[in-house]
Amino acid sequence: MTKERQYLDFYLQLRDLDRLAKSFKVAVLPSPAVGESREATTVNYNYDELAKSLVRLEHRQIDQKSLIQLGEHLANLLLPPKEIRNLFEQVIKDAGQDGGVRLRLLTSEPELARLPWEYTYLPLNPGETGYRHFLVLNPQISLVRHEPIAKKHPKVEGIDPKQLRLLVAMANPKKDLNLEREKNNLTKVFEEFKVDGVTLEWQPLLENATIRDLKDALMKKPELFYFAGHGHFDQEGYILLQTAASGATYSMPATELALQLKQAGVRVAVFGACESAQRDGASEWAGVAPTLVAEGVPVVVAMQYEILDNHAIAFSEIFYAALAAGLSVDEAVAAGRLAMLGQDASNQRKLEVVSESSDSKSFSNEEPANVQWGVPVLYMRSADSIIFPRKTSAVAEQIRRVIQLNIGSIKNGSDFIGLKAKRAKGSFEVISNIEVIDKSKVIVVDIEEI
Repeated sequence: MTKERQYLDFYLQLRDLDRLAKSFKVAVLPSPAVGESREATTVNYNYDELAKSLVRLEHRQIDQKSLIQLGEHLANLLLPPKEIRNLFEQVIKDAGQDGGVRLRLLTSEPELARLPWEYTYLPLNPGETGYRHFLVLNPQISLVRHEPIAKKHPKVEGIDPKQLRLLVAMANPKKDLNLEREKNNLTKVFEEFKVDGVTLEWQPLLENATIRDLKDALMKKPELFYFAGHGHFDQEGYILLQTAASGATYSMPATELALQLKQAGVRVAVFGACESAQRDGASEWAGVAPTLVAEGVPVVVAMQYEILDNHAIAFSEIFYAALAAGLSVDEAVAAGRLAMLGQDASNQRKLEVVSESSDSKSFSNEEPANVQWGVPVLYMRSADSIIFPRKTSAVAEQIRRVIQLNIGSIKNGSDFIGLKAKRAKGSFEVISNIEVIDKSKVIVVDIEEI
C-alpha cells in the first residue's frame, strides 16, 4: 500500500525588485526541514529577455526546445545556482522517494508574481532532458504560491462527507465567452460523479449569475466553488457578475468574494476565468486568487492562461476525484497536471510555432509543446492540504501508485510515465496500456466503478 505523501516546506521569498539595477533578491526563509540561506542572493533580471518567450507561451506558439530554454531561465531566477539551489536539491533528497517538497513561493512584488514559475525547468539528473524535469511535472514537488502577510497560517479541519457540495457560478456580461460549451464540459466531469461512495451535488448551477444569486446559493454551505467567466484588475482584483435588471456588468471585489466564500465554509475555489490568476504588475493585491487566500479561503486554483476543453476536462476529472478520495491538494494538482500532459496538444497551436533558436522571422518545424499542464496555479497558506481525509480509499491508492511510478521514472532516468484519464462510471482503475506522447510513456487510467 502506498503511503500518504508527507511534504517538507521550502520557503522561498522573492523581494527587493530594482528596475534600475535590473535585479531582485531571492532568500530561503527559515524552516526546520531546510534551515535558511545565510543571506539573500541577488539575481540579474530583465523582463525584456523573457517577454517574447512569454508571449509565445501564452499563445501556445512555443516548441519543446524553446519551452525548456524558458524553463531554464526561470530556474536561474527562482533557484539561483550555489547555495539556494543546493539547499533545494538537498531537501528533495531528504524527503526521499515516499515524501515530497512543497516549494512555497512568497513575493510582494506584483511583477515577479506575474511570471509563470510553473514552467521552471531543473534537471535533477544532470545531462538529461525531457518533460520530466519541469518541476511541477515531478509529483514529488508541489509549487504553492502566496504572499507574505502578518496573519497566522490557517489550519483546516478535515471533514469526511458522503456527499460534497459544489457551487458552479457562470457569468458572461461581456457576451464573449462560450459558457454553453463550458457547461457541457462540466457536465462531463460531474455527472454521475461517485468516488468510493462519495457523490457530488452540483446542480442547479448558476447561469448569468448575479450577486444576489451568488449570496443565496452560498447559504447552502458548499465545500467547493467553481467560477467560469471573466476576472479583471483595476488596483484590486474583481470577478465580473451580471446585474439582475439589465444584465450589465457588476464588478465584485475579490475581498468581498473572499468574505462570502469564507463565511459559507468553502474550502477549495477554482477559477476558470481567463484572467483570474493574473496580476497587473503594479498593485500588491491586484489578483483575485491571492486575495482570496490572504483573506482565509484555504485553497485556490486559478488558470493563468486560456485552457483548452480536453485539458480542462482531464484536469478536473482527476483533481476533484483525488480530493474526494482523500488525497492532499498537492497530490490532486500533481495528478491533474499529469492528466493534462497525457492529452492531445495538436489543437493548441494558435499561430505558427516560433523557435527561440532561430531568428525572429523564422518558424520552427517542430510540433508545439504541450504547455497546458502549467496553466493551473495553486495558491495555499494552510499547513495541511488534505481537505477531505479518508481512512481507506481504493481510488487514492491507485492514483498514488501512478504518482509513485512517475517519481521512480524521474529518479532512475527512465521513460516518463504520465497519466491519462477516461471517464466511465465514477471511480478509477489503473490499467497497463502504455501510449507514447512526445517520446514519453503515459499510463492510461480508466475511471470505472470498482
